[in-house]
Amino acid sequence: MFSKSTLVGTLVGFVYLFFSGWFFYDYIAADFFSQHQQNSTVNIAPDMNYITFGVLVQAYVISLIYSRW
Repeated sequence: MFSKSTLVGTLVGFVYLFFSGWFFYDYIAADFFSQHQQNSTVNIAPDMNYITFGVLVQAYVISLIYSRW
């Protein structure tokens, strides 16, 4: 469950998922979200701790799935 390959896969997956999401929302889709900001009913600031923890859990689950597949 906590083998070396799973931990390395989790680390690599975390870095990839975190920075690809950051790149997408800050560069690729920034114009779309800035144009549609007035239609948003939720004005909650993002909490980076929860986002980081969620990405870490996603990377761990993906590495577990691939190790058992």
